[in-house]
Amino acid sequence: MLETPEALARRVEELAQQAQGLEARLREADDDARRRIEELEAELRLVQRKFP
Repeated sequence: MLETPEALARRVEELAQQAQGLEARLREADDDARRRIEELEAELRLVQRKFP
């Protein structure tokens, strides 16, 4: 059975909200990964100075 336009509109809104939540989680994970990469690069530089 086909959904009514109202039901489709609600579903689209739900999906849009889910997408926004996923985008926020992705941005947070990306920021965390970038910070961790910076930390690891700093550690690598220290090790490289100790063992040229």
